[in-house]
Parts: sequence; structure tokens; C-alpha cells
Amino acid sequence: MPIANYSGDIACEVLVAMRNEMLAISWWDTKSPDPVAWRTAWTLCEVPGGTVVSVSRPAFSSDDPAVRRMAGLSDRFWPTAMAKLGRLIDCAATTPAGGGAVEL
Repeated sequence: MPIANYSGDIACEVLVAMRNEMLAISWWDTKSPDPVAWRTAWTLCEVPGGTVVSVSRPAFSSDDPAVRRMAGLSDRFWPTAMAKLGRLIDCAATTPAGGGAVEL
């Protein structure tokens, strides 16, 4: 994505993994000559009838134009990603263990 100097080829490192509570990662563009490590965290909170998933991206609170462009791209990406995650969770909840691969 030339608009944000982003190749789409990423690597990531898990920073925090707490079962049924939180996942935090650091990720970066592997093809960037000057990579920036971005942080993203997902927090799960049980509520009556389900679970609320919150996404936090603290690195996007910058005045840097490149960071703002990346934040704009990310804002368009997450609704699609979270919708797919929701379908996967719904499917997993109704698929017997050992039920095989699931297409989304």
C-alpha cells in the first residue's frame, strides 16, 4: 500500500497472552527499510450472553503523517477482521471437537 509505505508483509511477536483475557502483539513491516513496531492488544470481557472484545492500538495516537495514514488504513481493516473473527467464534461454538477445517 504505497499511500502508507506499507508492503503488507508483516512479522509479529506475542507480548502478552492470557487465556480468555488478553492478547497483545507487536508487529512490523518486514520489507520496510526503516520498520516501526506497532502494538495491538485484544482484551476479552465476559458479559451476560457473550463476550466483548476490545481492540487497543496505542501507537496510532501520533502526529506523524505516515502513522496517521497507517491508522486510517487500519480503521478500514478492523471491522472486516472482527466480523470474520465473530463468524469463526460462532462456528467454533457449534462445531464438534475434531470437526475439521472451517471455511469463512
